[in-house]
Amino acid sequence: MGKCAQCGDESIETEPICKPCKKPRVGFNGKNERSKYTIAVDMDGVLCDFHKKYLALKSLDLEFPQSLQGFFLDLEPMPGAIEGFKYLWNRFDTYVLTRPSVWNVHCYTEKAIWVREHLGFEVLHKMVLNPQKQRNKGDFLIDDTEDSGQTEFDGTFLKFGPDDHDWSTIQDFFKRLG
Repeated sequence: MGKCAQCGDESIETEPICKPCKKPRVGFNGKNERSKYTIAVDMDGVLCDFHKKYLALKSLDLEFPQSLQGFFLDLEPMPGAIEGFKYLWNRFDTYVLTRPSVWNVHCYTEKAIWVREHLGFEVLHKMVLNPQKQRNKGDFLIDDTEDSGQTEFDGTFLKFGPDDHDWSTIQDFFKRLG
């Protein structure tokens, strides 16, 4: 009961994810116990390519490029992000959890505009801007950094990035969870 099908670990049989191998835990009478998970998805570096624009402007000797008004409005979506987010949105309790830039008070509005234009108006109802991500709850947090409380998030932290997960592996991961 609750045994990990990948590595056989049974140490925390109430958790949906096996801590040692980070795979979905199958069991509970042969099924995942829960069919609906709450998933928090970061914006910068996960949904949109913050780093590309940041580095381009940083090369112009701007100390804090994200402090420019309009910085967040035209960020490009990450490859597969729109489709991946919509997959999660249609199957799970999904929300956007993004850290606002303290260098740019306009970012609150700019991030909301980006979400509305790329993900849809309805997502604005489930958008949280919080610089302390550990103060939020959910079953999973998908984020590309660990410097704003991500590892203390009340749920499982899924690291996004070239050495970890991309949108293809994120979708595969949640398909296995059902």
